[in-house]
Amino acid sequence: MYAIHLQKLSPVLRILCILLATVFLGGLPAHAQQAESNFEVPGAIRASDVLPREMLRGPHHTVQENVVTYNGFTHHFRIDSKFGRFKATGNGMVPVRITEINVIAKLEKMKNSDKFLDGLKESGGTLLESTKNLVLHPVDTVGGFPSGLYNIFADMGVVAGKVMKGEASIGEATVKAGDALVGFSRNKRELAFTLGVNRFSDNKVLHEYLNSVTWATTGGTFTIDLGKMAVSGPAGSVLTGVSLTRTMGRMMRDNTIPGLQRMNEDALEGMGVKESIINRFIGNKKLTPRHQTAITQSLVSLSKAKHREAFLSLVSIQTRSLDDANMYQAVAAMIAAYNKTQVPITEVRTVENVVLFRNEKGSYVLTYPIDNFFWTKQTAEKTQKVFRRFPSKARKELWILGTFSDLAVKKLDELGWVLHDRSMGKLTMANPY
Repeated sequence: MYAIHLQKLSPVLRILCILLATVFLGGLPAHAQQAESNFEVPGAIRASDVLPREMLRGPHHTVQENVVTYNGFTHHFRIDSKFGRFKATGNGMVPVRITEINVIAKLEKMKNSDKFLDGLKESGGTLLESTKNLVLHPVDTVGGFPSGLYNIFADMGVVAGKVMKGEASIGEATVKAGDALVGFSRNKRELAFTLGVNRFSDNKVLHEYLNSVTWATTGGTFTIDLGKMAVSGPAGSVLTGVSLTRTMGRMMRDNTIPGLQRMNEDALEGMGVKESIINRFIGNKKLTPRHQTAITQSLVSLSKAKHREAFLSLVSIQTRSLDDANMYQAVAAMIAAYNKTQVPITEVRTVENVVLFRNEKGSYVLTYPIDNFFWTKQTAEKTQKVFRRFPSKARKELWILGTFSDLAVKKLDELGWVLHDRSMGKLTMANPY
């Protein structure tokens, strides 16, 4: 064998050698290559290796084969459709995006009907035109909120302008604009619930279609047979824990944003959480009301656990993105399912920004929505920091949604961990996203 000294090659050849090595290594069947004897480096991952075949392609979507993973823990997918390219972070978000795409397709078909066009014309009118634009064109979103609705009161000057032009009286303008917005909000919540989508989704295309159809039903003559509107999830998606999912859906349908916030505040106060922690949690704009409600309800279910505010405090401080919010929502859902189906949780702790739980048998439990657990150098270092805080003889359980690599199983077993992969079925839980 001949050794190639990269430093002696031209820059172009050095890059070519690196690229060739990447190609050949990425072509190995394993998802990870051992860079050193004790650590792994995540390799190339294909969607067809980690998703059910039925989920890869459908009438309105195609999941790209190449999957990006930055740390080995989370897969980042790209899904193509005629409505655009959508991103999904984590295996569990793929069926969510596919459902959203199917809903968009259904709404597009509806919008092309003559009944819809006639109803949209009836929903017009000079008085409500500006208000309608606020709803139909939410250019920006803040944590999943359509900005037009979220800041609606700041835009009431539009209505005042109608009054100044003599197009409406103050009373008429206020009543009609207010009724339209209240009706729109109620109808959109109902439509999202019926279609099985998250009304706080960050999918801008979905919001544009939902808003357009909702407006036609709010101010015009267009009507929807909600009984025929339900859209099923993609083939291969898990359907366990349906009752809990429906309960959350009804809460999203039946409550306004202020209503959800008050409900969560009351529940957290009932747990004895400090007002300052509640305010940080509710005030974190990266957490949508759905995230906050899901996390709160999960904590409520841990009725025997002390120090539940420790998890809430960690979430409030560490959630800096939508991906963070989704992760903590999943952690909460998993431990709630564990508490119900395995052993009751009696204590919540945080160590090195990691949340862990203790059950009534004294075991420590970690639940995380990890797609692939590789034993990388960074993982090993973080694990050692956390493990030093455990009593040496304590039983330790790690539950993840995905799988462990062989090396991770070996190393974690040596450290005394009991491992549980593909946990959704074992915990009898619905998709936590």
